[in-house]
Amino acid sequence: MFALLSIAHANTFIVDWDAKFHYNFWRPLTAIRNGDIDGNDSTERDAGWLPLNATPMHPEYPSQAAIQAGAISALFSAVLGNNSASAVTIIDSIDPKLARQFATVAALAEEQRMVRIWGGIHFRSSLDASDGMGRAVVPHRVNTVFRPVR
Repeated sequence: MFALLSIAHANTFIVDWDAKFHYNFWRPLTAIRNGDIDGNDSTERDAGWLPLNATPMHPEYPSQAAIQAGAISALFSAVLGNNSASAVTIIDSIDPKLARQFATVAALAEEQRMVRIWGGIHFRSSLDASDGMGRAVVPHRVNTVFRPVR
């Protein structure tokens, strides 16, 4: 399972970076500060808006974090079936006293997506599409990689 996870993880980077520079979509920082020139009369400019997180210096769409979240969720479901609904604990590798528990892998994946909105570096539409991209990476890997040899 962890080998499949590593392969899927590597594939998510290929999918993500190819799409980022194909679509070249602006980040919330740029969009919010330029709301007066976006072609939508319903938005306004907020020239002083700042995100909570530093804005990466590459295009916004798609979200690597959301692609990975989708791939992880899909892989755990494909390999573990109903067991993927079990609680998950994430322990900080630097400080093991720091741990977070999630009721399911899906809850972990949802928070991984949401922190990108909370931090001000992604749009929800990008996260939703990116989750689907991550889920699309997995079936081929599960069906063709590490199969028994005859």
